[in-house]
Amino acid sequence: MSQNNKLIFVTHNKGKVESANKYFEGHLEFQTYDYDFREIRSESIEEIAIAKVLEAYEMTKQPTIALDAGFYVEKLNGFPGVYVKHFLDTIGIAGLLKLLLGEDERECCFKQCLAYYDGNGQPKLFYGEHTGVVSKEAKGKLSKHDWSELSYIFIPEGKEVVLAEMTDDERIALAKENEENSAFKHFKEWYIDYLASEEYYKEKMLKSNWEKTCRFIKDNRLIIDISFQTWIKPMKLIDCTEECIVFEYIDDTLSEILKDTMRYIRKRYEQIILNAYNHCTGGNFKKIEIRI
Repeated sequence: MSQNNKLIFVTHNKGKVESANKYFEGHLEFQTYDYDFREIRSESIEEIAIAKVLEAYEMTKQPTIALDAGFYVEKLNGFPGVYVKHFLDTIGIAGLLKLLLGEDERECCFKQCLAYYDGNGQPKLFYGEHTGVVSKEAKGKLSKHDWSELSYIFIPEGKEVVLAEMTDDERIALAKENEENSAFKHFKEWYIDYLASEEYYKEKMLKSNWEKTCRFIKDNRLIIDISFQTWIKPMKLIDCTEECIVFEYIDDTLSEILKDTMRYIRKRYEQIILNAYNHCTGGNFKKIEIRI
């Protein structure tokens, strides 16, 4: 994977970023995006992750990931589930231990859903699950690896101490043992293949060619700035056929009435766009198509 690959990671949680960096080992640069999203009322980690990644992409217009996780205690019918933050802010760790006082059945698990979106198709989803038991008391000290205070009471399956008691070396070894159950691992495998795919290459090439064409049009003042901002900038190049370059109009403010303006754009700007695009790419395209 190229060192130039960058992704927006929708989180303010440094532990999640640490986990992501662990799997990509520096081959992918994560730029964190800390933002207060609209409150999503759902008990589904999938729905929450999808809502976050779509909202973030609308603001950044860059490839983005969002991760949502839940903590499920079997004896408590899955409580607290997706409501981990609210649970920690209210009854907290001490309250959870109180609910399990005297209970021998303390099985629990973390479930993850990672959503990726780059503006094409639907968000891609990747899942992870880590099982264990709830300890009878809180122990240890939080480190950069930890996502939340749950590390004080979560004993991973097959281990005898909580996460917060483990050394860095033990945490690294645990991550390798649990790699197949991680949402980040599944995402990494898919993403490497995606970057090498014809679909991804084509999308990158079209974006690069259109950016070069727009710069050429602006630098040579082929279209006055206000017209460029109004009619040309909202267009996204989505395909090239044998003689035609195909655009999609991405300005959501366009109404049905303005569909007639597509004819105006083609009449007034088609030849300018074609000449500039052919000049910048060495192509020989004859016409443009604009979709709304």
